[in-house]
Amino acid sequence: MLILFILFASSIEKLTLIQPESLIDKLGSEIKYGIAHFGDIPWGQRMIGTLIPTYPIDGCGSILPSKDHDFIFIERGKCTFVTKVKNAQNAGFKFVIIGDNANEDIDNSFTMLNDGQGSSIHIPSIIIGSKWTKEFKDIFSNYATISEYSIKLLMKFDVIKQMRVDVLFSIDLLNNSSLQIISDYKPYQQLFDTNQVQYQFLYPIYSLKMKEDDTTIIDSLNCISDGRYCTYDPDGDDYGTGQDVIEEVIRQLCLQKLDIDVFFNYLDLFKDKCKLPYMYEYCFSELLIRLNYSIQTVENCYDDSFKKLINQSKNNLNFYNTLLEEQLEIISEFPYTQLPPVMLNNHVALKNITAKNIFINICEGFLNPPEICSNQKDDWHIEDLSQQSNSLLQLLIILLAVLLIFLLVATLVYKKIVKRASQEQTTEQVHELVTQYINFVETKASRQKNSQ
Repeated sequence: MLILFILFASSIEKLTLIQPESLIDKLGSEIKYGIAHFGDIPWGQRMIGTLIPTYPIDGCGSILPSKDHDFIFIERGKCTFVTKVKNAQNAGFKFVIIGDNANEDIDNSFTMLNDGQGSSIHIPSIIIGSKWTKEFKDIFSNYATISEYSIKLLMKFDVIKQMRVDVLFSIDLLNNSSLQIISDYKPYQQLFDTNQVQYQFLYPIYSLKMKEDDTTIIDSLNCISDGRYCTYDPDGDDYGTGQDVIEEVIRQLCLQKLDIDVFFNYLDLFKDKCKLPYMYEYCFSELLIRLNYSIQTVENCYDDSFKKLINQSKNNLNFYNTLLEEQLEIISEFPYTQLPPVMLNNHVALKNITAKNIFINICEGFLNPPEICSNQKDDWHIEDLSQQSNSLLQLLIILLAVLLIFLLVATLVYKKIVKRASQEQTTEQVHELVTQYINFVETKASRQKNSQ
């Protein structure tokens, strides 16, 4: 399911071999790779380190940690990518390179899929082709103790900055969390001028027709234009259909093109007011009235977006839609089977998806950040200081509470000790008085006896 996708300007990720020289002479210094669809990518940072092999080499079991190295090599096979990277992460490594043993060359079109457990991964990982795997394993086996043959690598996660940042949100109308993100982001959207950030929106649609001139008639309640544009049934056996969703998608795409500010305000209301797909059209009109925006303007855009196919002019039902064609074209350009929650130039960029983090990443994508980004950074600094102050206050309160408890316990123990000491002293005094009394009585009796 598509949740949220952000495309910033563009980015550069590059893996460079620094050492050994002999391998650079043989294969070159640039290493092609595919990046994982899980883990946190440290965009804007560079990592450098010496690569060591894991034991066992497949990384499917517990991995021995290393105090001196952050880069680890694991051979592909026997378990999932996530399992291998999780084991490396548990051992303290910061970067994982998985060596393929089938594909000689691998590039960013290769997909390291998430097995469903990838949310626990917080380190980056990549996969390289078999030609590099073979060379690396040879060095590990034959030159492990020779320092000049150690494999040193530089991994760059640089982000190219530009004057305007292009942002693409992926929206699932049936997934309230994706709408909530956009609703939360709306205050930040209002901070930018329209020429500073370009927004696009991607919806989960697909086509049942592989060719534009396909004359097959597909009758489905989840499609329009004879199966050219389809989506999933929104509510099973209930009244809503995929057609209701697609028609709402077209209306939203029109509104986005006509007025981006109204569009964000519309989605903010849509999230809470439009829950039933079969009521989308009615809800759309109600929300535009509330926003004081022309319904007719959007309806004209809706009608104009449908174009009759030139070579199918006799078939009045087989229309194509310019807005939905753009959607299918964008989706087809991605090399992934599914879109991760957040992406930066076709790569996973962020796992902690919040409106604030989206705004921060947009600011970092500018060649010349606007003033609002600088102002917000000051606010972040103040917020951080405030959080630090709150943390210190909480720590002080905890320390005072511990101190009070300690004093209370110490007082109780002291009173108990004093009471016991007092009791022992009193007992000794009583014993001493009793002894003195007995001695006195015995002495008196002895004197009386002697006097007789």
